[in-house]
Amino acid sequence: KPFIFVTYDGEMARTLGYHTRWWDMALYATFGVGISFAVRTVGALPTFAFLIVPAAAATLLVRRIVWAFPLAVLFAVAGGTLGYYLVFAMPYYLGDPDLNYPTGPTIVLACALFLLPQSACAACGCVRKFFEYRQAANVIHAPSSK
Repeated sequence: KPFIFVTYDGEMARTLGYHTRWWDMALYATFGVGISFAVRTVGALPTFAFLIVPAAAATLLVRRIVWAFPLAVLFAVAGGTLGYYLVFAMPYYLGDPDLNYPTGPTIVLACALFLLPQSACAACGCVRKFFEYRQAANVIHAPSSK
Protein backbone atom coordinates (compact mmCIF):
# COMPACT_ATOMS: atom_id res chain seq x y z
CA LYS A 1 0.00 0.00 0.00
CA PRO A 2 2.75 2.54 0.66
CA PHE A 3 4.12 1.86 -2.82
CA ILE A 4 0.79 2.66 -4.50
CA PHE A 5 0.24 5.66 -2.22
CA VAL A 6 3.66 7.14 -2.94
CA THR A 7 3.30 6.47 -6.66
CA TYR A 8 -0.08 8.15 -7.07
CA ASP A 9 0.13 10.99 -4.57
CA GLY A 10 3.77 11.72 -3.78
CA GLU A 11 3.12 15.16 -2.36
CA MET A 12 0.61 13.88 0.19
CA ALA A 13 2.91 10.97 1.03
CA ARG A 14 5.74 13.43 1.74
CA THR A 15 3.52 15.41 4.07
CA LEU A 16 2.67 12.21 5.95
CA GLY A 17 6.34 11.35 6.40
CA TYR A 18 6.95 8.75 3.70
CA HIS A 19 10.40 8.72 2.11
CA THR A 20 9.22 9.19 -1.45
CA ARG A 21 12.70 9.37 -2.98
CA TRP A 22 13.47 5.80 -1.92
CA TRP A 23 10.13 4.53 -3.22
CA ASP A 24 10.60 6.39 -6.51
CA MET A 25 14.11 5.02 -6.85
CA ALA A 26 12.86 1.48 -6.17
CA LEU A 27 10.13 1.92 -8.79
CA TYR A 28 12.48 3.23 -11.48
CA ALA A 29 15.18 0.65 -10.71
CA THR A 30 12.61 -2.15 -10.93
CA PHE A 31 11.32 -0.83 -14.24
CA GLY A 32 14.80 -0.36 -15.63
CA VAL A 33 16.07 -3.82 -14.72
CA GLY A 34 12.81 -5.54 -15.70
CA ILE A 35 12.51 -3.83 -19.07
CA SER A 36 16.19 -4.39 -19.86
CA PHE A 37 15.92 -8.11 -19.24
CA ALA A 38 12.60 -8.36 -21.06
CA VAL A 39 13.87 -6.59 -24.17
CA ARG A 40 16.94 -8.83 -24.23
CA THR A 41 14.86 -11.95 -23.73
CA VAL A 42 11.76 -11.53 -25.91
CA GLY A 43 12.39 -8.36 -27.91
CA ALA A 44 11.12 -4.80 -27.91
CA LEU A 45 7.70 -5.39 -29.47
CA PRO A 46 6.43 -8.08 -27.05
CA THR A 47 7.90 -6.15 -24.12
CA PHE A 48 5.91 -3.08 -25.13
CA ALA A 49 2.81 -5.23 -25.61
CA PHE A 50 3.16 -6.85 -22.19
CA LEU A 51 3.72 -3.49 -20.47
CA ILE A 52 1.05 -1.36 -22.10
CA VAL A 53 -1.77 -3.42 -23.60
CA PRO A 54 -2.87 -5.56 -20.59
CA ALA A 55 -2.67 -2.58 -18.23
CA ALA A 56 -4.71 -0.44 -20.62
CA ALA A 57 -7.32 -3.18 -21.03
CA ALA A 58 -7.59 -3.67 -17.28
CA THR A 59 -7.93 0.03 -16.48
CA LEU A 60 -10.63 0.38 -19.13
CA LEU A 61 -12.55 -2.48 -17.53
CA VAL A 62 -12.35 -1.66 -13.82
CA ARG A 63 -12.07 1.54 -11.81
CA ARG A 64 -10.09 0.45 -8.77
CA ILE A 65 -6.34 0.00 -9.11
CA VAL A 66 -6.50 -2.93 -6.68
CA TRP A 67 -8.52 -4.89 -9.24
CA ALA A 68 -6.61 -3.59 -12.26
CA PHE A 69 -3.29 -5.17 -11.21
CA PRO A 70 -4.41 -8.83 -11.10
CA LEU A 71 -6.62 -8.33 -14.15
CA ALA A 72 -3.68 -6.93 -16.13
CA VAL A 73 -1.54 -9.90 -15.10
CA LEU A 74 -4.32 -12.25 -16.18
CA PHE A 75 -4.60 -10.50 -19.56
CA ALA A 76 -0.82 -10.65 -20.06
CA VAL A 77 -0.57 -14.35 -19.21
CA ALA A 78 -3.57 -15.21 -21.39
CA GLY A 79 -2.26 -13.07 -24.27
CA GLY A 80 1.21 -14.60 -24.10
CA THR A 81 -0.17 -18.12 -23.91
CA LEU A 82 -2.57 -17.53 -26.78
CA GLY A 83 0.16 -15.87 -28.85
CA TYR A 84 2.60 -18.76 -28.42
CA TYR A 85 -0.17 -21.26 -29.07
CA LEU A 86 -1.10 -19.53 -32.33
CA VAL A 87 2.52 -19.43 -33.48
CA PHE A 88 3.09 -23.11 -32.95
CA ALA A 89 -0.37 -24.52 -33.78
CA MET A 90 -1.59 -22.45 -36.72
CA PRO A 91 0.78 -23.93 -39.33
CA TYR A 92 -0.61 -27.39 -38.55
CA TYR A 93 -4.20 -26.18 -38.68
CA LEU A 94 -3.54 -24.55 -42.04
CA GLY A 95 -2.06 -27.78 -43.36
CA ASP A 96 1.51 -26.60 -43.96
CA PRO A 97 3.82 -27.31 -41.00
CA ASP A 98 6.68 -25.49 -42.76
CA LEU A 99 5.04 -22.07 -42.29
CA ASN A 100 6.85 -19.85 -39.83
CA TYR A 101 4.93 -17.10 -38.08
CA PRO A 102 6.81 -14.41 -36.14
CA THR A 103 6.32 -14.85 -32.42
CA GLY A 104 6.52 -11.20 -31.32
CA PRO A 105 3.78 -9.73 -33.53
CA THR A 106 1.54 -12.73 -32.86
CA ILE A 107 1.82 -12.13 -29.11
CA VAL A 108 1.03 -8.44 -29.64
CA LEU A 109 -2.04 -9.42 -31.66
CA ALA A 110 -3.16 -11.85 -28.96
CA CYS A 111 -2.74 -9.19 -26.26
CA ALA A 112 -4.61 -6.67 -28.41
CA LEU A 113 -7.56 -9.06 -28.56
CA PHE A 114 -8.13 -8.23 -24.89
CA LEU A 115 -7.88 -4.50 -25.51
CA LEU A 116 -10.29 -4.18 -28.44
CA PRO A 117 -13.55 -5.14 -26.67
CA GLN A 118 -12.72 -2.96 -23.67
CA SER A 119 -11.91 0.04 -25.82
CA ALA A 120 -15.14 -0.39 -27.78
CA CYS A 121 -17.11 -0.69 -24.55
CA ALA A 122 -15.26 2.24 -23.01
CA ALA A 123 -16.29 4.37 -25.96
CA CYS A 124 -19.95 3.72 -25.21
CA GLY A 125 -19.46 3.30 -21.46
CA CYS A 126 -21.45 0.07 -21.22
CA VAL A 127 -19.04 -1.87 -18.98
CA ARG A 128 -18.58 0.97 -16.49
CA LYS A 129 -22.33 1.58 -16.42
CA PHE A 130 -22.83 -2.10 -15.60
CA PHE A 131 -20.34 -1.99 -12.72
CA GLU A 132 -21.74 1.32 -11.45
CA TYR A 133 -25.24 -0.15 -11.54
CA ARG A 134 -24.09 -3.21 -9.58
CA GLN A 135 -22.31 -1.03 -7.05
CA ALA A 136 -25.36 1.23 -6.68
CA ALA A 137 -27.58 -1.84 -6.21
CA ASN A 138 -25.43 -2.99 -3.28
CA VAL A 139 -25.64 0.37 -1.48
CA ILE A 140 -28.42 0.71 1.07
CA HIS A 141 -30.19 4.00 0.49
CA ALA A 142 -31.84 5.96 3.24
CA PRO A 143 -35.59 6.34 2.84
CA SER A 144 -36.63 9.54 1.17
CA SER A 145 -38.41 12.22 3.13
CA LYS A 146 -41.28 12.63 0.64
